[in-house]
Parts: sequence; structure tokens; C-alpha cells
Amino acid sequence: MIDTGSLTTALVAALAVSSGELVGDGVAPTAGGWSNGQPNVGDYVPYGVLSFQGANPRETNLRYNEHVKTWVTQWRLGYYGASREQADWVATAIRSAVVDLYGVGSGYTVRLAEWRSLGAMTRSDQVDPPLWSALDALTLQVAS
Repeated sequence: MIDTGSLTTALVAALAVSSGELVGDGVAPTAGGWSNGQPNVGDYVPYGVLSFQGANPRETNLRYNEHVKTWVTQWRLGYYGASREQADWVATAIRSAVVDLYGVGSGYTVRLAEWRSLGAMTRSDQVDPPLWSALDALTLQVAS
């Protein structure tokens, strides 16, 4: 059975190293966002977040209890910045790092990446100053 927790941990680490940016595991990384945790006080550090969204076996004609050799895993990548330019910048860096995910993993490794959607930059006026974000969807085919 695929260990999605270990795969997520490996992917988050690989994206952070390859992009040179902060990447959180389902939530904002500790060093991301406003430097002291208070909106509009201090500097804003842009970041990305990777979230596991589920998986399906690649093979469709499996017998009961047969080992699944390939899975198609779904992921959401979020990007956050204090300006549209900042959010775009961190999104571009992390999106570019997805190609470096090939071969990443433990037990199951990434064999193929397919973008499902690139999200539009969206401004949120719920905080002052406003923040910008985008959400992408991608699938990674992983194999043992």
C-alpha cells in the first residue's frame, strides 16, 4: 500500500529545495507570512503549500489483494504573497520545481506529473493590507 504521508513529506522537501522557497505541508510554513504573525507589521515572506487530495490505482483490472504498482495521486499547490507580483513570483518558482520531482519518493516514486489547472491570482480583502493567492491542481503518477 502507498504511504501517502512519507510521499507528502518527500515532495514538500523536494519542492522547497528545488524552488528555493518556503513550502508548507498542508499549512503555511512557520517562517511564511508576516514575520511576527500580525498583518501589516514587519515583512511578509511569500510561501507555497502542498496538500494531498487523494489517490486512485492506475491499474483497473486488479484482483482482490493484488499489489498496486502504480497510483495516480492528486495534489493542490497554493501560493501566497503580500502583492500579486510576490504571489506570482513564488508560484512561478514552485511550479518550475515540479519537474524536479521525478524520482522523488520512498517505496513509490514520481514517474509522471500532469498539470490539471493553474489557478488565477486572487486578491483577498479580508485582511489589511490585502493578500494574494492562487491554487493549482496537479496529478503525480507514482510507481513502486
